[in-house]
Amino acid sequence: MKNLNALLPKPQELNEGIRNPEQIAGIPRGTLMIEPKFDGSFIYVTRDRTNGKSILCTKDGNQLNLEPRVQGALISHFQKQGDNLFEVELEPAPWSEGAKTKLNANLYNGAALPFDIRVVVHDILPFSEINAGTTPALVRYNKLCRLAGTSLEQNGKKPYVWAKDGNVSICISPCVLVSPAEAANLFNQGWDQGKPEKRVYFEGDSYEGLVAIDPNSPHKGGRSNKWKFKPFHSIDARITSHSCRDTGKVTTYTMEAVDIKQGETVKIFTGISPEIYAEIVEAEKNYQETIVEIEALALKSLNHGNPTLKSIRYDKMEPRVKVEDPCL
Repeated sequence: MKNLNALLPKPQELNEGIRNPEQIAGIPRGTLMIEPKFDGSFIYVTRDRTNGKSILCTKDGNQLNLEPRVQGALISHFQKQGDNLFEVELEPAPWSEGAKTKLNANLYNGAALPFDIRVVVHDILPFSEINAGTTPALVRYNKLCRLAGTSLEQNGKKPYVWAKDGNVSICISPCVLVSPAEAANLFNQGWDQGKPEKRVYFEGDSYEGLVAIDPNSPHKGGRSNKWKFKPFHSIDARITSHSCRDTGKVTTYTMEAVDIKQGETVKIFTGISPEIYAEIVEAEKNYQETIVEIEALALKSLNHGNPTLKSIRYDKMEPRVKVEDPCL
């Protein structure tokens, strides 16, 4: 499933070290670009260097194979957008945790899904600047807006619909320019509104959190130019073992995992339903490794932060068997 010919940059990662509004206000920048943190699958719309065709890939270069009509609509749109790579979020519409999981489980098999698909574009990068970025983030965002026939001022705080084809919509992420202190206020207001749902609101819509971007930063790998603001700490971890135990009254589930970035081991007891446990067992048969998203309240010690299983990260997993693209 990995396409070794995909044109891919070094990923711009999100700095997750900020956990309270006081830290947001202290970011050493005069102005920040603030966008909502969507909760889907991050992918690149890029090209195969051997034939110039647009393709959809994960950060690791795994090539997506969505439902043919969805795949065709996305490829057709982005193939017309010049020599540019796009960073986008692929999500179900309307969003729900269950639909997100179902979409992520079907990124490679071309299956039809019972909901609409939305792609939200965050960034644009000329192919000439892959791993050699020079254009500042705000200039790139303005270029993206011009391509879509809009502007930062017109967008406001709602996703702007760039194109729509049947049940597939392509949108530009909303963005506002504010000071760090104003960014802290936006987060406070959004969290006050979304606390019962464990979400953060942004202009009336609920999201996973907020993202701050240094407007003067070129596209580069690492965590120095983007920050993620979330009320809870989440990590991606690789499952190393799991077990279930029937006590006669109830079945309990336990999983052991390793944080794929920090290497910390963690035991998980909560958030494991019979359905997701069965799905993880099945995923082990079909993917080279099983990666899950874990939510925790603590940063320094995952095991003391009430770690809770949220979802399986199919978008970060590589299938064991290559799935042929029926469109080829």
